[in-house]
Amino acid sequence: MVPVSWHGVLHFVVGGIGFLGLFGAYQFVGRRLRRENRPRMAVFSHVSGILFPVMFIAMAATGGASWALLAFTAAVVLASAWLSTILAHYRHSL
Repeated sequence: MVPVSWHGVLHFVVGGIGFLGLFGAYQFVGRRLRRENRPRMAVFSHVSGILFPVMFIAMAATGGASWALLAFTAAVVLASAWLSTILAHYRHSL
């Protein structure tokens, strides 16, 4: 096993903090969408918000197993799709 540099550890810690913020955004926007009577988008937001940290934890817990890296990559793509969808939805109100 290759030792992880302090740069790598710092990247992982700071990324984790950012991902907590993203998780909060998923949930906040999901609740707002539910109040706006947009249930499908609200579910998309909440489900994406659950999958993202689960995949991040799986990657950390497995030491970067290939399946966990692929799952986390899929979660990052899903996060980009979610962000694009939300920005398109609110583009006129920003």
